[in-house]
Amino acid sequence: MLGIDIVLSSVNSKLSAASLGLEDQQGIESFIFSHNGELIASNQNTAQQLEIPASEPLQLSPDQQRLINAISS
Repeated sequence: MLGIDIVLSSVNSKLSAASLGLEDQQGIESFIFSHNGELIASNQNTAQQLEIPASEPLQLSPDQQRLINAISS
């Protein structure tokens, strides 16, 4: 078994276009994902807070509502 502890900011800096020997204006995007799809590192600036847009309530059929009620209780 091997364990590695890496500061993600150092990984992010290694993903930059310049560190890959490419010009910044080429629009290079680099990402590292975990096995379950979670973003681990990227050369892209990330927003500190995600703004969720307003939405309309989801209309459920009576069968769907019964299923939700059965699962949540």
